[in-house]
Amino acid sequence: MSALVESTSSDPGGSLNVTSVSFSHTVTAANLLLATVGMGDSGLGANVSSVTYATIDFASVIEADDANFERTAIWKLTHDIATGANTFSVNFDEACAQSGCGVTGFTDASDTLGTPASNTAATANPTVDVESVSGDIVVSMLASDVGSLSVTTEGGTLLWEAEDVGPGDSDFSAQRQTASGTTTVCAWTSNASDWVAVGVAVKAAFKPGANAPTQRSGLQDAPYRLGAHSSGFPSELNGQAWF
Repeated sequence: MSALVESTSSDPGGSLNVTSVSFSHTVTAANLLLATVGMGDSGLGANVSSVTYATIDFASVIEADDANFERTAIWKLTHDIATGANTFSVNFDEACAQSGCGVTGFTDASDTLGTPASNTAATANPTVDVESVSGDIVVSMLASDVGSLSVTTEGGTLLWEAEDVGPGDSDFSAQRQTASGTTTVCAWTSNASDWVAVGVAVKAAFKPGANAPTQRSGLQDAPYRLGAHSSGFPSELNGQAWF
């Protein structure tokens, strides 16, 4: 079983010189919300100070910057998630020159995420390598200074994007991929520029009994239990095989 994406909402086109961004997001059954945020600000002045959904606070997962202008962040909410349409908000500790943000809901997701990762450079074609296991949903977020020099194209499935945001022209892009191994390479195609990317793996919720071995006797299956042998090795009792 894997976690599933429920829906994504975002700030269309990004925002300029704001201390907060708010918009509506609808939850049906999501048990995990991930906020993905991109910031472009001279001197990296602005930071994310808080993220909320229906006034409930998110927790920070990772924040990284390019030591120049671009910053990215991922925050999570795993408790008291209100259903229906509610207000999602990202708040900055000072006015942010350029920003883009989105929120994605997941069902059947674990409260515990994988190990977050980040990468930054001043090259073409940004990437970030994220630890994963097969079936994880890996979410990644890019903030790039490429602007009008190039269209930024995601290598995975787009969650949201904001291209050419404001003077200085930041590009922000959030995407998802289904992991097939121990490392998922999250990549974008664009011209060379300063950029920073972060990513994290969303794990499936553990459901007791979902993968338990079974006793097979006729047409009936029963949860695994040890036989009479204290060693714990499989045994046969009354013609019923335990394995």
